[in-house]
Amino acid sequence: MNKTITYRPAFPQGRQLHTLWVADNPDSDLPGAGTQFHMASEETLAPLQPQFQVDRVYFCVPGINNCSSDPWIYTDIVAARAAIVSKWNQGHVLLHFTGHGGIPTWAHEQLFRVYWIDQLTPNPALPFLLVSSCVNGYFVAENKDGIDEGLLRAPGKGTVGGFTGVTFDTLMPQTHLLTDFVEAVMQDGITQVGAAATVARARTYAALPASPSTAPENERAAVGHGLTGDPALTLVQPAACARGDVNCDGRIDIVDVQLVAGAWNAVAWMPTYNPRFDLMRNGVIDVNDLAAVAQLWQTPLP
Repeated sequence: MNKTITYRPAFPQGRQLHTLWVADNPDSDLPGAGTQFHMASEETLAPLQPQFQVDRVYFCVPGINNCSSDPWIYTDIVAARAAIVSKWNQGHVLLHFTGHGGIPTWAHEQLFRVYWIDQLTPNPALPFLLVSSCVNGYFVAENKDGIDEGLLRAPGKGTVGGFTGVTFDTLMPQTHLLTDFVEAVMQDGITQVGAAATVARARTYAALPASPSTAPENERAAVGHGLTGDPALTLVQPAACARGDVNCDGRIDIVDVQLVAGAWNAVAWMPTYNPRFDLMRNGVIDVNDLAAVAQLWQTPLP
């Protein structure tokens, strides 16, 4: 509770645009191998607003992977572990991991473990955790803490909350879900984490196939991630876009009118619903919202 209460007042302004992205090494570089963790990380961070800074730690194994010379590619596991802890301690708004995992660990090579939380230092810039991995969010084991649980319970450090996998699932649906979450926060302005998670679940459920019949992909993705911390937590963010500037490009023009018209009859939590388009704030996008944005046409913005 203390983390939630102090999160927004104490979060340093200089760290409000920083994000950290950690990725396991792919089992194979073949595109169809199903474990393209580096590519999945890039897909998930794509909806970030352009002013956000991206810090990466991507693990890579020569001989298995084609490891580039990019500074965020780490081929030494010890160096990768040290980089994760060092960058984490600087403070970020979002922290994302994608890769293999278990209840207490990231990656088979153990990029990070719940038992290493004591390496983290107290920091008011606590990240919200996103994990595309198996069972990192599992929290009912009697003999051990999951990573998400341990990080949330650590006093003054770790994380302020998380949206993490509680079951076993494949990379693609988890990536889809977390990309939808980042898009909801960054592009749609839904910064309350419970609402963003609900929107992401609804959009992913609508987009993914309802197959196989024994374990439909859309259902697995929608229910396979758990939310920890306070669902009413509102993430720190840049200044909101002006009312009527639904695409946040700094002006209200025909594009904004077209976007609102394109969401006609969308109701809250439908995949096509966007709260920016709901100018009347009544949960449905209709003629009243279209009239409102048209009335604001070419309004000078600061």
